[in-house]
Amino acid sequence: MKFARIFSAGAGCSSVFYLALVLLIVVLVPHSNSQSPARVSTSQPLPDVLGIHLGMFPRDAYAVFQTSHPKEKVAIHSYSFPTITQPVINGLSVTSPPVGAAMEIVSADATLPPARQQIWRVQRYWRQQMNRTNLFSSLHEKYGKESFALRGNTPVADDRDVQAMVWLRDEQAPVGLPVPPSDSTKFQNLMSCLSAYLNIATPPWDLSVGTGDLAAPNLPRFLQKQNLTPVPCNYVVIHANVTGDPSTGIIPFASVYAADIPLAVRTANAEAAFLSDHANKPQQQKIERSKQAKAKL
Repeated sequence: MKFARIFSAGAGCSSVFYLALVLLIVVLVPHSNSQSPARVSTSQPLPDVLGIHLGMFPRDAYAVFQTSHPKEKVAIHSYSFPTITQPVINGLSVTSPPVGAAMEIVSADATLPPARQQIWRVQRYWRQQMNRTNLFSSLHEKYGKESFALRGNTPVADDRDVQAMVWLRDEQAPVGLPVPPSDSTKFQNLMSCLSAYLNIATPPWDLSVGTGDLAAPNLPRFLQKQNLTPVPCNYVVIHANVTGDPSTGIIPFASVYAADIPLAVRTANAEAAFLSDHANKPQQQKIERSKQAKAKL
């Protein structure tokens, strides 16, 4: 159909205006979805790793992977979810083959139904001879001043001692960082919690990419991480491993993890409740049928 047929010949410039307005509305108005996620404003997107933002839908993350790694195959990790006939994506990953000493692995983990699926964790590992000062500068430029820096699991203030950086923020607050607890026990609880949810690997990396923390076989173990209530690391988190030799100024490998832990906790509990109801449904149906049947005496 030609657009000229939509308007009368005398409409003139107003026709062009209304057409432009209609097209603009079509582009900007999102598609409706009964399972639309609770998410912070898109004007303040959550942090990203290589353009893959926390909270992204898996299809959008796949498109980013294709753009950032055009020569590599994007691996799609799927899982058979009850009540859904097609396999459900639980993660995406790309592995760049080693070129000399350099290599890279990037993965993104998705939440599972019944909520609308979103990326809750992104991990990047890469091996490359990097200048320590330049890497620190790039991390600060991208994520801002870290909440705290670490040597092992001990907070440090001197850049020469830094082996890792951690950024914390509340999910709904684009400005300001939660202050890490000064109490040593609470701080160690925070670090243990972060390590559990981020699944931090150390070189040589045993990545287990694509296993799906939220898939049903792994879900009970994931839920056990909530052994402290409230969860002490219930933040949006960035963790960068920048271990190197300060005397040479060279970092031979690095990793960056980003995770929306509140999103993971919410969706994991919703998924567990759904799976429990689904498993109990046959028994409930049997009970209901027994109530309808009249006993013959």
